[in-house]
Order: sequence, then C-alpha cells, then structure tokens
Amino acid sequence: MWEIDIKFQLLTFLFACVLGAIYSAFYDLFRALRLVKNPKPFTIFLEDLFYFITLAFITFFYLLAFTNGEVRFYVIIGIVLGFIAFYILLSKYNLLLLKCLFTIIFNGINLFFKGLNGKYYDNEKNLIMDVPELERSYEI
Repeated sequence: MWEIDIKFQLLTFLFACVLGAIYSAFYDLFRALRLVKNPKPFTIFLEDLFYFITLAFITFFYLLAFTNGEVRFYVIIGIVLGFIAFYILLSKYNLLLLKCLFTIIFNGINLFFKGLNGKYYDNEKNLIMDVPELERSYEI
C-alpha cells in the first residue's frame, strides 16, 4: 500500500466530483434519447448495460491512474456527489438542450428520407406514413 499526501487526495476527490458530473451528463444523453425516440424495453436494457459497462471501465482506469488501483472511499463519495450535484443543478438544462438537439437531428433525418422515398417516420405514433397521410394528420 502506498501513501498519498493530503493535497493529492483533495485533487483526486475534486477530479472524482468532475467525473461524477460527466457521468450525469452522459446519462442525460440516454434520457434525452428516450424522450425523443420512445424505445422498447429491450433497447432500454441494452442502453443501460452499455452505460454501466462504460462507467465501470472509466472508473477502473481513473482509480488505476490516481490511486494505483486502490478503491478509496473519498473517490466513490466524490463521484456520487458530483453526479448528484450535476443532476440537481444542471441536468434539466442539459436534458432540454439534448432533447432539442436530438429532435432537430431526427427531424432532419426524417426529412432526408422523406425526400428519398416519399415516406415519413412519425415519432409520436411510432409508424411510417406516406407524405399525404402525414399532411392530413397535423391539420387542425
């Protein structure tokens, strides 16, 4: 076991807080995608599995780089505090921004494919419609 001075422990804790905030922002990416696309439960399972495996690898390499692979309690606390702080303070703005971004991207993709084959994918109804049917469905 090797010793770490207090300055390095504080720096490691602060970086862990930043890492937790990055984890929260990364999770908002999946939350926004789910709000826009409305995926099936199996797809959600695969997304969550990918998210947690990615976080496990990043955390492992972070611990390897900063604490010589030792799991330190203050690092885990830092990650959790960073995640919670970002979630409470900034997540709603990040989620709104990502949701708008994904909506623009998916609408652009839909318009591109609509021009190619005359069909359009409706996110709300989860079905592919012809262009005339689409125009009628949004009339007041």
